[in-house]
Amino acid sequence: MTPEERAQFVADIAEAINDTIPSPLTADESQWVRMAIKREAQSIAFREAVIRHTTSGLVLMGVVGLLAFFCSLLGDFAAAHGWKK
Repeated sequence: MTPEERAQFVADIAEAINDTIPSPLTADESQWVRMAIKREAQSIAFREAVIRHTTSGLVLMGVVGLLAFFCSLLGDFAAAHGWKK
């Protein structure tokens, strides 16, 4: 069997299988399914981005809060030990 005959044979088998098995979805339905999958992936990416940015914002606020707390303690300590404001 030559390569061309083999390719034709495979194409004939594929065509026969496609003719006997009906497609479960129409073209519009399969397009809708692809769009729904894409939208769900975008929704998941958005949620991950919101979580990531919220976490980094909370960490930044914690660092700023600790800095403010220690600066306040340092100011109180300096005022109690003779530093004039």
